[in-house]
Amino acid sequence: MPTRSDIEQIEELLDQVMAGGIGLHQVAPCLRAWYFAGYNEALAKLAPQLHAAEYDRDRYYEQLHNPGKQFSEMVQRRIDQAAIQHQDEPSPIKFYSAVIDAATSPRRAA
Repeated sequence: MPTRSDIEQIEELLDQVMAGGIGLHQVAPCLRAWYFAGYNEALAKLAPQLHAAEYDRDRYYEQLHNPGKQFSEMVQRRIDQAAIQHQDEPSPIKFYSAVIDAATSPRRAA
């Protein structure tokens, strides 16, 4: 069972890692694993919000620089990017589903 001083040392070490005082390569592998587990969990939880924010960013950029356009070029660019990203899908159904999803989700009025 870890003692209070062990926990304090681990917390101090984590603070130093987060502040950039020491690198992850200087931390014991078991602590590194906990760090990455937390990072991956947070990334998985925030992925939908990040995707929506990136969509909004692209939409606002298009609106700013192309007032009055229908944004068909943006949709085509998203389709092209998704086709490149998913070109190695083993199933055509998965490929086309990913491409259609990239073009239509999240759907917002421009």
